[in-house]
Amino acid sequence: GIIFLVASLIGDGFLPDLQAEIKSLYKPSAMDMYYHINLSTFIIAFVYSICSLQFIDIFIFLRDHQSICWDLLCLSFLNAIGQLVIYQMIKCFKQHVPSFVIATRKCFTVIVNILYFNHSINVLQIIGIIIVFLAIMLEVYDNYQLNSREAENSETSPSTKVLNRMRMSMGSIFLRILHKSNF
Repeated sequence: GIIFLVASLIGDGFLPDLQAEIKSLYKPSAMDMYYHINLSTFIIAFVYSICSLQFIDIFIFLRDHQSICWDLLCLSFLNAIGQLVIYQMIKCFKQHVPSFVIATRKCFTVIVNILYFNHSINVLQIIGIIIVFLAIMLEVYDNYQLNSREAENSETSPSTKVLNRMRMSMGSIFLRILHKSNF
């Protein structure tokens, strides 16, 4: 689980800059992004289920527990709507806005689940939640400062602007923190 969590954090750190590059080069519509992401995800999941010999087990489980099919259909429909909203945000706003919204939603989901289901959490987990919120706020603040500097220096080359944005991504913020603390 820790490996998946670290991989997710690394992906969340580098994905906004990749999205910005794709957005500027290819100018895809929200439906194009939706189609290609879901097609590649389907292919990866399908190949994995066949290679891991779980493909038949999935269908046996669905046959034996048919009531879950309605839940899966509802989940898929709501997931599709959520993805379209995110892809529309990527198309309309800067690349850091969707990642900020997604990270904030994840944090609030964790907090609501803890409160609603009355989960017990320890001090280390509380510190982790606070660190995530602080990282989000630091990213917003850094982005605001970067935009202010770019507005002042409107003659900055496009490649310098891209490098500045890459410097301010969440992944690089964590790397700067680690570097300053001599890990």
